Amino acid sequence: MDTIDKVLLEWSLKTDKGYPDVNSKEDMDLFESMFGFKLNEEEESSTNRDSNDNYTIDDIKNLLDANKEQINPDQIKKLFKFVTNVGKGYTTVLRDLLKKKNLGEDQIKLVLYIAGRSSTEKSMINALKDNTNTFHSVVGNAGDNLIQQLSNSSNIPKDVVRELFILTAGKGQRTVGKGEIVLKSVLFDTYDPPKLDLGTKDGIIELKTTKAILSPLPSSSKSSVVAILKRVFDKIEIGSGPWLTELRNAVEQVDNPETYLKEFINELYRGYVTLDRSTIESIGKDNFIKELKLDITSKLAEKYLNKEGIDKIMFIENTGNKYITLSTKNINKETFRKNFTIGGFSDINPRVSYKF
Repeated sequence: MDTIDKVLLEWSLKTDKGYPDVNSKEDMDLFESMFGFKLNEEEESSTNRDSNDNYTIDDIKNLLDANKEQINPDQIKKLFKFVTNVGKGYTTVLRDLLKKKNLGEDQIKLVLYIAGRSSTEKSMINALKDNTNTFHSVVGNAGDNLIQQLSNSSNIPKDVVRELFILTAGKGQRTVGKGEIVLKSVLFDTYDPPKLDLGTKDGIIELKTTKAILSPLPSSSKSSVVAILKRVFDKIEIGSGPWLTELRNAVEQVDNPETYLKEFINELYRGYVTLDRSTIESIGKDNFIKELKLDITSKLAEKYLNKEGIDKIMFIENTGNKYITLSTKNINKETFRKNFTIGGFSDINPRVSYKF
């Protein structure tokens, strides 16, 4: 997004207006006070037209003729689309359709801004009214290029779909991640449910990109984890390394490592994690950390999915290319072992990424 586009977007969000009116002194003074520069590069002189003069079609033709050497074909195409949309009420219709999908006001403003700037309001309206343009028929359970598929089904240029894909404007206190807004803005049957991320006619879906957190617990600082380590392993010196490494070193220095490990995990995870026997038996072995991470990740995910009542999770690459939708019934310890990369643990929560 160009600098001027970012400024105009910020203006729209802060003032609840569309583009600033260059003929309004109030708008121009407010714009300059907000951003420290004038929208026009230089002030109009007193000999130029003022806001009370009328412009004719011939004036516009003459202006274009005078600047035809500086206008490239892409700009002409955008200008033509803009003019053909004037007076057709596309913005109002699109706003109403997005409201019916229960998008937040800030989200709607962003979508309208991008659609208006790219002259894709009509295409977006047609896509949202097409009852064959559904999540099931277009997206399905898996694919290799989500952005391209959405572009094809909606007749919206790929670069515009990508811009909608990366939007992360929140709604109330809920964080909105990549993919949510575009899926609700270009498909017929999608909507924003009261809980979770995406509603479709086939059910509710939670959306996750890379390094996702599947845990019912809030994140905490490393220092708080180390404090628990020191309290449980009170006779062992705890260093400054990653807490999992310090934990491994500590359990290898006590006479009854199983008791200490269980006490530490229970206190750290507030009873949400009960370790499997296979994890206990891996103490002192090379695979101890791997098994511990798998055990913690799967147990936290199970509690999180049950707590939120999630039926399906859609994992999407950060680029918006590959994706897959999984039933939560099929997500377990072995699923994480085979299909996920487990990272994070800078605090108590793992960050998981699907292996596409």
